[in-house]
Amino acid sequence: MPQAVDMANASPDLDNAEAQRQLHNNNRPSSSAFWETECTSSKLFECSRIRALADERDAVQKKTFTKWVNSHLSRVSCRISDLYTDLRDGYMLTRLLEVLSGELLNHTVTEEVRMDSMMAV
Repeated sequence: MPQAVDMANASPDLDNAEAQRQLHNNNRPSSSAFWETECTSSKLFECSRIRALADERDAVQKKTFTKWVNSHLSRVSCRISDLYTDLRDGYMLTRLLEVLSGELLNHTVTEEVRMDSMMAV
């Protein structure tokens, strides 16, 4: 039950909004505060769920593409274990392009290319 505020003895410094707040203040969160909290926690849950689904999708795509690359590289007795690191220096990527195109490509890895690869890490 809301506590009564004696408006006759209320301080003249209180404005209408403060008087209303005191009238409805009974040491429990207001329903609007409750719903704001619920909406906030519900949004946080939704955002965390979306992030988890996005991470799961990325992992599935990485695994799928790694299998696809390995299915083509198996023709030249090559295999990758990590899509991101194994294709980084360009050697396996060149081998994959050779398999897909049916043409031989230049395998020369210069010091400049090696340094670029290290700096990309």
